[in-house]
Amino acid sequence: MKAFKRPLSVFWAIDPRTATSLNGFGDLADNSYRCDVLISSREIVMKCSKCGNDIQKDDLFCGACGMTLGESAAADGGVPSPERVVISFPQAIKMGFNNYFRFRGRSTRPEFWWWVLFVVLADIGLTLFDISVGTYDNEDGLFASVFGLAVLIPGLALGARRLHDINRSGWWQLMWFGAPLVIPAVVLIVWATRNSDAGPNRYGPESR
Repeated sequence: MKAFKRPLSVFWAIDPRTATSLNGFGDLADNSYRCDVLISSREIVMKCSKCGNDIQKDDLFCGACGMTLGESAAADGGVPSPERVVISFPQAIKMGFNNYFRFRGRSTRPEFWWWVLFVVLADIGLTLFDISVGTYDNEDGLFASVFGLAVLIPGLALGARRLHDINRSGWWQLMWFGAPLVIPAVVLIVWATRNSDAGPNRYGPESR
């Protein structure tokens, strides 16, 4: 009798109807291996429904794309809940580099502006460093220029995802080339301050 207590509790945890439908302890013994396989498979398929990245049981958001997972992530195989998670400054930087070449999908307003703050602060810091070590000329510094090249592509990718988040094409970023005209730059800045579209749009599900 003692040998069949564990399979019974395992089946009950998965589906109470499965446990009550097993009338004999012999059935439980025959299915004990299948129980373990079912539990293992539920752990393996825990992936973000947006990007397919592996997620852990207690994760609140996907480390790759930032999709909110909420408390239901472990229970439903990674399907995001409607809960919103506040993205911190370090998380936004990590997500920006993790999605270096990702021009598809959506990114929220906090993710975008945390990244902008990071780029501005880093550029100021590296410019001061260039001045102190003598690698700054009349226009640019060596280290600041290298940093600018390093963040160019992820910055454009994030800008495209931010525009997607308000249901606009990422190609609108070409208006930056008209920045001396002021108006195109103002339009893009205003769009970047807009809140996310509620629910899915043509570029994907709501980010958070």
